[in-house]
Amino acid sequence: MLPTLRGFVGHAYETSVLDIYSLHPLEDGWVELDDRKVVCSIVNSDGSKLIGSQAGVGISGSRS
Repeated sequence: MLPTLRGFVGHAYETSVLDIYSLHPLEDGWVELDDRKVVCSIVNSDGSKLIGSQAGVGISGSRS
């Protein structure tokens, strides 16, 4: 996921204030419902709100 973040926002994860958050199916959904979708999103590491697409924003700074 980290190379994907860099390609999308234009900045390396290690020096970015952005973080990756993922949602994945629980075991019951995986086994019983064949749920295989994983959703990844970008969030601010300080919890503040992001608005709109983060494509190419290149946000850098210190990680909290």
